[in-house]
Amino acid sequence: MSTAGAPGGTGLLGPGLGSYRWVKTRVGTWIGLIWAIAVALVVMVWAGGYVVTELVRKQRLGAASAAVSIQVRGMQTDIERALGRADDALKQVSLAYVADASGAETLLNQRVIDAASVPVVVLNAKGNQSIEAGGSSGRPGAPLPEDFAAHQRADSGGALLSKAARAASTGVWFVQLSRRLNRADGSFGGMVMTSVDLKQMARHVSHSTLLPGSDTVLMQRNGAVLVRNRDGSTGFGGDLKDAPLLNAVNAGQTDAAITGADGLARRYQQQPIEGFPLVLLHGVLPQALDLSGRPARVLFVGQMAAWTLLILLSAVALTRTMKTADSANARRRRAETALRDSEVRLQLAMIGGGVGNWEINFPEKSMFVSKQLHTMLGYVSDGRLLPLPEWQSFIHAHDLDRATQALTETHAGTKDDYLLEVRLRTKDDRFCWLALQGKVSRDRAGRVVQVAGLARDISDLKFTSEQVEDRNAQLATIFQLSPDAFVSFDAQHRVKYVNPAFTRMTGWQIGEVEGLAEAVFSERLDQLCIPARPFPGVAALRAQSDNTESLRSELIELSQSPRRLLRVSLRISAADSMSQILYLRDVTHEALTDEMKTEFLSTAAHELRTPLTGILGFAEIMSTETLRQEKQTEFANIIWRQARNLAGILDELLDLTRIESLAGKDFVFEPVDLEALVKAIVDDFSLPEGRLPPEVSLPTVFCKADRSKLRQVILNVLSNAYKYSKPGDAVAITLASPPQAQAAAEKTVTLVIRDEGIGMTSAQLERLFERFYRADDSGAVPGTGLGMTIVKEIMAALGGEVNVSSLAGQGTTVSLVLPRARGTGQSANPGPVHTTPALPRG
Repeated sequence: MSTAGAPGGTGLLGPGLGSYRWVKTRVGTWIGLIWAIAVALVVMVWAGGYVVTELVRKQRLGAASAAVSIQVRGMQTDIERALGRADDALKQVSLAYVADASGAETLLNQRVIDAASVPVVVLNAKGNQSIEAGGSSGRPGAPLPEDFAAHQRADSGGALLSKAARAASTGVWFVQLSRRLNRADGSFGGMVMTSVDLKQMARHVSHSTLLPGSDTVLMQRNGAVLVRNRDGSTGFGGDLKDAPLLNAVNAGQTDAAITGADGLARRYQQQPIEGFPLVLLHGVLPQALDLSGRPARVLFVGQMAAWTLLILLSAVALTRTMKTADSANARRRRAETALRDSEVRLQLAMIGGGVGNWEINFPEKSMFVSKQLHTMLGYVSDGRLLPLPEWQSFIHAHDLDRATQALTETHAGTKDDYLLEVRLRTKDDRFCWLALQGKVSRDRAGRVVQVAGLARDISDLKFTSEQVEDRNAQLATIFQLSPDAFVSFDAQHRVKYVNPAFTRMTGWQIGEVEGLAEAVFSERLDQLCIPARPFPGVAALRAQSDNTESLRSELIELSQSPRRLLRVSLRISAADSMSQILYLRDVTHEALTDEMKTEFLSTAAHELRTPLTGILGFAEIMSTETLRQEKQTEFANIIWRQARNLAGILDELLDLTRIESLAGKDFVFEPVDLEALVKAIVDDFSLPEGRLPPEVSLPTVFCKADRSKLRQVILNVLSNAYKYSKPGDAVAITLASPPQAQAAAEKTVTLVIRDEGIGMTSAQLERLFERFYRADDSGAVPGTGLGMTIVKEIMAALGGEVNVSSLAGQGTTVSLVLPRARGTGQSANPGPVHTTPALPRG
C-alpha cells in the first residue's frame, strides 16, 4: 500500500533519486553535499544541545519543585483528614449537647454519634467528666486547665488545639483537640475533647525523606511544634527555634529561602491546615533539587553523542546508497508492483469483511480514508486526502480530546500500536462507533512518519455493552438503597457481595464479611443471635429449598439493644458467578406491634372481665334466689357501680383510640386563660367527703391549647391527687417556670399539681403511663388505669409534655408543660408566683 499523497515514495532524499543516471553522473557532488550537511548537523546538535541542556536543567528544577508542592499538599490533605475525623466527632457531640444535654450521653451509648474510632470525653461546666466514649486509640489524657479556661471565657466557634504533650504513663506524644459545649441559651456548658496521637501525625510527614536534607514541621502559628521531621529523623513537641522561619510563617510567605538553625539554606513552602491554627512547612535543599535533574542532563549529553554518531553513520550509509541507487530503483519498482497486487487483494478482503482502511501522514498532516470507510459512514469518496483538522471535525465532541491525545502520543513515538474507539458523524448526522487499530511506520532516523490500519464498526457491540452497564448500575443502586439486606455467594459458596443495609443491621464492616466461607459466615452470624432465636445456617436454609423457586424463611433475633428481629431467607441462583443470595428483612416493628396488640387485648379483656364478673354474679343471685328488699337494693347498687366502671373503661378506651388515630387533628387550638380554666375546674370538681379544695395560686397567663382537652387533662391529674391522698393532705395548683434556659421559658407555661399523698416508688413511677397500670393494686382506689395514659397522649398532641416526680409516702408532683400563647396581652414574665416546693425526683 502506497503512502497517502506520495505515490513516488517518501525516501530521506526525496524524489531526487527518480533518475538513476542523473544521480550517477553527479555522485561526487552529492557525496560532498551530504558530508557538508552532516558536519553542519553535528554543529547544530551540539550547539542546540547546550541550550536544551540548560532548559532541561531548569525544567527539572521546576518539576522537582512542583513534585515537592504536590507532596506538601498531600501531607496537608492527610493531616486535615486526620484532624477532621476527630473534630467531626466533637461537632456531633456538641450539636447533640445543644439539642439535649442529657441526650448526648444516650446518643453516644447507642452509637448514633460515631465515637467508636475517636475517644471522646465530655466535661460539664464545672470541669467534671460527665460522658466518656472509648475509641480504638484509648482514653484521652487529662484536660489541660488552660484549654478549659479558654473555652469558659469565650466561644471561638471552632476547635482548640493544645500544645504537644507526652503521657507520663505510656510515653506517647499527643495533642488535645477540644470544642466548647453551649447550652441552648448560648451559655457555657462544658467542653468535649479528644486526644490525637502525634505518632499518627508523624506518618503523614514521613514522606519528607524523599530528598536528602528535607525539613518538615507541623506547628501552631504561635511557634509551638507538634511534629518535626528533619532528614528522616522525627521529633515531637517544643517551640520553633528558627526565628527567620517563624517570621516567614507570621508574614504568610508561602515560598521563601531561609537558613535554619542547622546552618543549611532551604527553600520552604508553607501550607495552612484548613479549620485549625496549624501550618505545615516543608523545606528542601536547592542542591538536592539540582541533583534530581543531573541524571537527565547526563542522559541528554549521551543522546547528543548518539545523534552525532547517527548523523555520521547516516552520511556513510548514504554515500554507499548513492553507489547502489540504480539497483535499489529496480528493486523498488518490483516491490511497488507486488504492493499494488496485494492492495487489490486487501481491498477485496475488506469489502467482504465490512471494514475500511486509513492512513495518516504526519509530515503532510493529512489522512487517507478508503472508499469502504466512506461507505460505512454514508459518504461518497472523492479520492482526495483529508487534512487532519477536517478529519477531526467528524469526531464526536466528547471523544475529541481522547483522539487528539492518542494521535499526539503516536506521533511522539511512545508506542508502536495505535488503538482507539471513537464516534464519527455519519452522513445523516448520527454517530457511528468505530474501532481504529493500526501500526506506526518510522523513517531511518526512528521518527514516526506514518500510521496505517483498519476501522471496524462496533456500534452494535457498544450499544449492548452500554445496556449491560446501565442495567448493572440500576441493580447496584437498588441494592445500595434497599432497606433490606442482601448477601450473595460465589460458586465456591464464599461471600461475594453485601449491601450497606446488612452492615447497618449487624454492625459488621463490608471488609469483614466479603470472602468469608459459608460455614464461617453462618457461625459468626449465629454468634450475634440470642439462643432462643438462632441463625440456622446457610447450608440448613439451602437444604430446606427444594427448588430455585421456593423461598423458605426463618426468624432470628440479634442480641443487641434495641431489640432487632430479622426474617432471613435463601434464594438459589443458577448463575455461574453467583450460587445463592441470602435475604434479610428487619421485621422488628411488625413483631413488636403484634406483641403489643396481643398484650393490650389480653390486659383489656382482663380489665373488662373484672366488672363484668361482678355484674353477672350478682345478677344471677338476684334472678335465682328470693332476697330481702335491703339485699336486693344492695346487690342492685353493686351491679350499677360495676356497670358504671365497665362503661368508664369502654369510654376511656374509645377516647384513647380516638386521640391516637387523629393525633390532635380534631383539636381546636386557641389562647386559654389558665387561671380562669383552673378556677372553673375547681368550682365544678366534686370533692371527696371531708376534703378541702385545692390551694390555687396562679397569675393571669395564657397557653395555646384545646380548651376541652386541657380541661380533661387537668381534671384527670386533680382526680388522681385526691384519690391517692388521705383526708387532711393538701393539694396545690401553682405555676412554675420550666427548668430550661430563659429563651425556652418565654415559649412555655408549666402548670404544677402537687399532693401530699401516698406517692410512688421508682418502679411504680416507671410504669405510670402504661395502659391499665395502677399504683394501688388493692382495689381500694377506684379507677381504670387509663387516666395518665390519656393525659400523656393529649399533652403530646397539644405540643407539650408531662413530667412526674414522686417519693413513696411523701406525695406526687405532676408538671404540665404547655406552649405559651402570644399576642394575648399578658406579660412574658408574670412576676413572682407563689408555688409549693417540688418534691425531689426518685
